[in-house]
Amino acid sequence: MINTDYFKAKRVTVAGLARSGLSCANLLFDLGAKVSVTDNQDNQSTQTNASRLKAKDIRVELGVHTIKFIEDSELLVVSPGVENDALPLAWAQEHKVPILSEIEIAWSLCPATVIAVTGSNGKTTVTTLIAKALEAAGKHCFALGNIGRPFSGEVAKLKESDFVSLEVSSFQLERINRFKPKISLMLNLTRNHLDRYKNMEEYLQAKKRIFMNQDNSDYLLLNRDDKVLRPLSKE
Repeated sequence: MINTDYFKAKRVTVAGLARSGLSCANLLFDLGAKVSVTDNQDNQSTQTNASRLKAKDIRVELGVHTIKFIEDSELLVVSPGVENDALPLAWAQEHKVPILSEIEIAWSLCPATVIAVTGSNGKTTVTTLIAKALEAAGKHCFALGNIGRPFSGEVAKLKESDFVSLEVSSFQLERINRFKPKISLMLNLTRNHLDRYKNMEEYLQAKKRIFMNQDNSDYLLLNRDDKVLRPLSKE
């Protein structure tokens, strides 16, 4: 990994204890961060994941969010399933605590080449095919992200010569900062997640964040047959 000293002794709260939250909490602990985890669900799944945390001194609260977990933090890491109006995010904004997604944390540590895939449909298929194609070409590639294997759970294994085929959702892209894939793909945009977004334009703006940090040394692939995505070539 790269930049491994950045999180040392940093007070970090992870909101959400599903797969990505668990992986990110353990990764940050390994890097020397002082980790807390909060999840408003107290059920078999969250209890099982709490038991999989690497250390007993990782503070955990289940079934409730309390402000003490946020106000002392220097960083809040949000799992994709956490709603934008969740209390930890509101408290973090009130106390001016930076909020980042799990993929931003993993990307900041990743020495490998990242190929990021987003879209309303077909992300998992394309992410898998890219990894298989690279493997067939003799490359070492990890298929990670929203596909079911959290980026943060595998980043410690990655080398500079490796590739990551990364499935990313709009939820994950909402909380990136410097995330900058070498190659980004936008497959399509259809009506989806309108329980989270006010309208399709807001949904599109979240998806467009996949290329917001790219420059002329990077690549963006757009689906020319998608009438919503085609005009993005001008951007």
